[in-house]
Amino acid sequence: MERPDGDHARGILTALATGITAADAVHADAAGNPRALETYAERVRLIHSEYLRPRSICYRGEQRWDTPFWARRRAETGTGI
Repeated sequence: MERPDGDHARGILTALATGITAADAVHADAAGNPRALETYAERVRLIHSEYLRPRSICYRGEQRWDTPFWARRRAETGTGI
């Protein structure tokens, strides 16, 4: 079995961490913290934004294949073919 690359490992850790943080936010919300869920949502938006930057660079840089798969990804990052 192949070892996961850094991006996959980071995704697994992010999923676990945001899951734990979500549970904490729900608990805080139930305990009366009116901003707990909003704060959690902002954290998730920030994490997602940090993920999109390197992904965009990777997709823009891939020029080896002129296929629909890569064309869609380049279009998603605003670079076209």
